[in-house]
Amino acid sequence: MKEKSKAAALTGATAVRSFIGEHRTALIYGAVYAGMTALFGGAETFFETAPLGLAFLCAVREGLPVASLGFIISALIRGGDGAVMNVSGAAVALGFRYALSVVLRRGRLTVLGLEDGLAARISASVAGGFTVSLIRIIYGGFRYYDLLAAVFYLLCAAGATYAYSGFLDRERRESPSRDAGVAAIIFSSVLSLAGVTVAGISLSLVCAFALTLAAARKKGALYGVVAGFLCGAAADLSLCPMFGVTGFLCGLLSPLSAYIGVLFSLIAGLFCGLQTGGFSVLTSNMPEAAVAACLVLPAEYFGLIRAPAKRALRSGAHSLAAISSAEAAARRQREDLTRLSAAFSGIASAMSEVSASEKRLTESEALRICDGVMSSFCGGCEKRFSCYPGKGAPDPRALRGAARVLCSGRQVGPDSLPPQDPSGCPYGEAAAAKLNITRAGYEKRLSERDRAGAASYNAAISSRLVSAAAASFDEKYGKDEQSAARLRSLPAFRELFHGDVSVCGGRMKYVTASGADAARINLRRIELCRAAEKALSMKLCEPRVEFCGDHAVFTAERAPEFDTEHASADAAKLRETVNGDASFSVSCGEKRYFTVCDGMGSGADAASSSRLAGVVLGRLLYAGASVPDALDALNGLMRQRRTECFSTVDVLEFDLLDGSASFYKCGACPSFILRDGKVYRIASRTPPVGIMENLSAERIELKLRDGDLVLMTSDGAADQTDHSARPGAILAELDGASPEQVCEAVLEDAARAYGGADDVTVLAVKIRAASTLR
Repeated sequence: MKEKSKAAALTGATAVRSFIGEHRTALIYGAVYAGMTALFGGAETFFETAPLGLAFLCAVREGLPVASLGFIISALIRGGDGAVMNVSGAAVALGFRYALSVVLRRGRLTVLGLEDGLAARISASVAGGFTVSLIRIIYGGFRYYDLLAAVFYLLCAAGATYAYSGFLDRERRESPSRDAGVAAIIFSSVLSLAGVTVAGISLSLVCAFALTLAAARKKGALYGVVAGFLCGAAADLSLCPMFGVTGFLCGLLSPLSAYIGVLFSLIAGLFCGLQTGGFSVLTSNMPEAAVAACLVLPAEYFGLIRAPAKRALRSGAHSLAAISSAEAAARRQREDLTRLSAAFSGIASAMSEVSASEKRLTESEALRICDGVMSSFCGGCEKRFSCYPGKGAPDPRALRGAARVLCSGRQVGPDSLPPQDPSGCPYGEAAAAKLNITRAGYEKRLSERDRAGAASYNAAISSRLVSAAAASFDEKYGKDEQSAARLRSLPAFRELFHGDVSVCGGRMKYVTASGADAARINLRRIELCRAAEKALSMKLCEPRVEFCGDHAVFTAERAPEFDTEHASADAAKLRETVNGDASFSVSCGEKRYFTVCDGMGSGADAASSSRLAGVVLGRLLYAGASVPDALDALNGLMRQRRTECFSTVDVLEFDLLDGSASFYKCGACPSFILRDGKVYRIASRTPPVGIMENLSAERIELKLRDGDLVLMTSDGAADQTDHSARPGAILAELDGASPEQVCEAVLEDAARAYGGADDVTVLAVKIRAASTLR
């Protein structure tokens, strides 16, 4: 029994330690909130009511059970009839919150908290206040005084819950509700300590002096004045001028010296009290001011008041901006690697289809096998002239049925052999078995040869692409200390971020900065963005402000100068079911790619070639590979096929940041650019992809601008005698047309002119200036 008891005790202790370790943050918040709830629960306001403790309890979300214990203990310590009313009101309020969360699904329950909305918490405080007021009215004998107290209690509880929530809710810290919450906390703290003295020193006045000085040091003179008047109103209305002057001078003199600001503001405040309340005010408040100075100055020395987040933010590699920037860079790197992985997956799928077709016999190969096998059996057969009148030997037409069965992968039977003598073929079973065995051996050799080639190709292309991606990481995500230094020197960035600014990236800049004044950062984010644009000499996108605890993280990235809209249209060759051409567009970072591929010939074989080109190029370009690397990979893949396979490729690479463009042409038709009513022709004489071992794609560089329209077509849209002059002539008549209208017009013209003699694919791209609305 003793061993079982020890084991149970050990298990319980382990469970408790595990629970505390897992929920440490919530328990700490709950303990702090419990102390504040107990403190505010003793703050008596008008009509002998104390609604602030209940209001704070209703505003708490994290660590709510622990905070509830603090409120209950506070009520029991006070004792009397008020204890019953307060505990009842708290029970009704908490029950109301949980009911809304569970029954109406207006919130989310956690182990040590309740994530519900602001309206639910205000409603709960009203319900709790109504309970407290109802009990007071019943016990008080229905007096008018208690009715007025009930109205005040309900209004004060609802308003205080709203104000406290602005201080406690992280998602509302960027709004003015944050300042209202801070003001409510300051007022409630001083009011809760009214009448409490230690060794003749009023804790309420000590708290008022300390909070006034802290607010002035942290936020400046204006905040110091407001905090001073709030503290004066909570302690004694006659002391408002004294605390107001103290806060104003502390905020005004703090930039010179923290210690001078604190001491001179206290002295000036006391002399102001001397003017308003006489010598008694000076002597009665001087000890409290001295105690407050003894509290504030050490806190100032250890950096606990003036921008308390500053030390954590300006800690080199561990600063919040640096961490956020590193996390963003890591996230973008993961996205790049994910796209690279998707590229290999797509290529693997395409290669699997190619491999499956490569391991099957072609019809010509099957005919050769059938001819060899059947000739070995039929050459000495007496019935060969009956089976094959005339020559006495099988011909391709007679063997085509058996060859098709071999190509399909099915087993050849005697009924699949060439026409036989009516009396039957004496070698039918043996010939069919020999055909099946020969086909199996041939396909095995094809499979082994294909596996070796595919392995070699995969290893080479994977190594090349991953190496290129790794080499580009530093250029994309490396830190730009010079740009960061320029931003740190800006007054707005110095004021709000205290030097915690990070810039990374090469052409595509990413700006990250963090500071403690979340509300001001959020309100001034457009001003900060424009200042950064001027310093970096580039446009930035709409800035974002995210909140991490008590800090705000400002992020912005370079904005594109241009945008695009595009359309495509296609038509298959007459009497063909599929189009042998393909077109696609893909985006990767600041680049956009538009491609037209034209497979050899028409029909299914051409469609297979163009689809393979589209899959490989599209996946690799999306993964971040350069166009030359992607074309080389496609060329190597096409050359591995046993059957003849090639495709023309026309790629337009467009940079959204500066409008630079490049055409990569491999046997493709000329492209056209419509600018200000004039048509410009972009042509090249290069072989298609898949013919030569070393691909010689020609790159043509140019600058595109707002309003330009680019037209790319396959050869089915042009008369090959004048090599695609016709699409350019059509385009010249379509100035101002949309990409859809251009594609329809060129497609209709090709149908009228050539009557579906070839597959036709048309791709039109319109260049637009990017909108930067802020």
